[in-house]
Amino acid sequence: MALVSAAGVPIMPPSPTPRKLAKKRKLLKRHVDQSDRRVVIAEITPAGARLARKATDSLKAVHFGLNGDLSEEAACEVAAVLSQIR
Repeated sequence: MALVSAAGVPIMPPSPTPRKLAKKRKLLKRHVDQSDRRVVIAEITPAGARLARKATDSLKAVHFGLNGDLSEEAACEVAAVLSQIR
């Protein structure tokens, strides 16, 4: 059953945020810093690290999408730099 406003317009439920999706898929852990409860510490989980490596490998395979306007050599150089700062 879909939600409908008083004007008869369908109401869309809010989309999950990337943070909520990452937490749900157990890619990210968050906890409050015990010394300063205003600070929230986020940690990537082993599953999150595996997914990040897989995504990086996929991006490397297509030279981060940069090989259209760049020479093969220049695209490889940019991909190498981007993989270091990931």
